Amino acid sequence: MKEQTTLKRSLGLWSIVLLGLGYMTPMVVFDTFGIVAGTTSGGVPLAYLVALVAMLLTALSYGKMVQVMPSAGTAYAYTSKTMNQHL
Repeated sequence: MKEQTTLKRSLGLWSIVLLGLGYMTPMVVFDTFGIVAGTTSGGVPLAYLVALVAMLLTALSYGKMVQVMPSAGTAYAYTSKTMNQHL
């Protein structure tokens, strides 16, 4: 008889946030910030703040959806259950 294995959730919210920041940080510093900051006369920080607000609202939205539908887990699942399965 084969034993069933399951995955254990071991990452918390802050672990995921720090993992995401660690993944993005090298690209931000070396790839985009310097080049775009020179081209836009210093408008990059505002763009990053707007993107941060959008990401925080998305995270809050997913947090609410998880409370309402804990079995779902993807944007497709949430959209199909709350709006229309064809969307």
